[in-house]
Amino acid sequence: GKEILKGDVDVIVTDGFTGNVFLKTTEGLGKFVKKSLKESMMKNILSKIASIPSLPAINRFAKTMDYKAYGGALFLGVKKPVVKAHGSSDEILFEYTIIQAEKFVENKAVDKMIEQFTKNNENSNKNGILASYHGISEREQEEKMNKQSEKPRGLLSGKTVLLCVTGGIAAYKMPNVARMLKKLGCNVHVLMTQNATNFITATTFETLTANKCLIDTFDRNFEFSVEHVALAKQADLVLIAPATANVIGKIANGIADDMLTTTVMACTCKCLIAPAMNHNMYHNPIVQDNIRKLEHYGYEMIEPVRGMLANGDTGDGRLPAEEELVEYVLRELAAPKDMAGLKILVTAGPTQEAIDPVRYITNHSTGKMGYAIARRAMYRGADVTLVTGPTACEPPRFVNVVPVVTAAQMYDAVMSRAKEQDIIVKAAAVADYRPASVAEEKIKKSDREASIELERTQDILAALGADKGKTILCGFSMETEHMLENSRKKLRKKNVDLIAANNLKVEGAGFGTDTNVLTLITEDGERELARMSKEEAADELLTELLIISKGRAKGQ
Repeated sequence: GKEILKGDVDVIVTDGFTGNVFLKTTEGLGKFVKKSLKESMMKNILSKIASIPSLPAINRFAKTMDYKAYGGALFLGVKKPVVKAHGSSDEILFEYTIIQAEKFVENKAVDKMIEQFTKNNENSNKNGILASYHGISEREQEEKMNKQSEKPRGLLSGKTVLLCVTGGIAAYKMPNVARMLKKLGCNVHVLMTQNATNFITATTFETLTANKCLIDTFDRNFEFSVEHVALAKQADLVLIAPATANVIGKIANGIADDMLTTTVMACTCKCLIAPAMNHNMYHNPIVQDNIRKLEHYGYEMIEPVRGMLANGDTGDGRLPAEEELVEYVLRELAAPKDMAGLKILVTAGPTQEAIDPVRYITNHSTGKMGYAIARRAMYRGADVTLVTGPTACEPPRFVNVVPVVTAAQMYDAVMSRAKEQDIIVKAAAVADYRPASVAEEKIKKSDREASIELERTQDILAALGADKGKTILCGFSMETEHMLENSRKKLRKKNVDLIAANNLKVEGAGFGTDTNVLTLITEDGERELARMSKEEAADELLTELLIISKGRAKGQ
């Protein structure tokens, strides 16, 4: 199973009868023999398949289906490649995702898909079964497969970042930044000043990025004849971190005397600069003038954080944490800015309604769905406000976070901001009832039965719907039965444009999970989403809202 992650895998074929595993990579057809594939081994392989970028169709399938393998033959492939099955003369044309197994999946939906696609496809393998996604037409399937083939493996897939490291002690953080960016699918090229090599080696970066780390402008052992121009053309973003006072001064005054500064000067893309130095150096008027000069020319500064510095002093000048630097890159490159100019308010998490100073009424909401919506909307360029109940989620950066505790506080926070929003997404699980009175002291237990009188809280969604104006309103509906019927009633009763409904009893949906299974319901129809991560579900929801927004702008 571990071998599957090696190389750029185009095709995987596993044969449960012989236990052979075939991998076709960019380097050719490889074979790894495993006798008697057991269920645990098959699950291991499938989990690997779900993470392989060059198998987008299988990736989607492996994530959404519940696989139960019992040693039958399993064939998996993608569009176009042609391979032979372990030495036989019969070629398998991988026109679509190919699935064959004895007792492979106990799922009626899969049986229906197999039956429909077998009828539609004349190239169905005699010994195999070609399965479509939803029993749709061949042309529609072709379009869907092509679309998924184009889907990036990570948030930064297809993007190139120039990571420029200068000679400060904070350079030790940058290999982890390079690793994190690479993990997100980014093509990372590292440039270092000669002084930076005193803190971290070029070999470290080359190992992590699989690209040559550039230091010398006149390196004769590299493939480009004019390296700084070639890299500048490739770059989607430049991140200079840590940025010393020396390099900031050079760039601000047009001095290009090494590979790093020469390349930065040749770049036309966005450039982020993260100053890191001693507190007094950072606040030196000359350094501050250089920073303002760079900002004037469109360079963006990442503010240093306050804390203990290398010399033991406490002050400004620390390089932000690696995760924060990566978030700056994600904000710029993770998604097209198709929501730029829109103001979006998202609610998330539970509310807590006090019984006494010790106890409260709440629910199981973790806030993950609402936080995912807020983060993805920010990536897409929206001006996002997140009104959140108490959660353990990390607050998204670059989002205006408004913390609340009770339903009444959430009502006030939302209603006071509603008029200025283009879109409001009510993903919070707000308490419907609260104690009619709150005890001033802790309620002591006794041998008698106890009861709590409850009163209704204010219905935020209904209040928004009653006076929404041009604001597009989206609510969530979590049900345990009659999901579509109850959600449609909610849509009409509360004057909502879209309801995102899910059933708590469906596996992968509901509280506390990293996935969701949503059905997007509008007045005109409904669209059922497959099981997917909450981040992916958030993107689907935002796209639907964007379609509504554009339609309304056109007067439709």
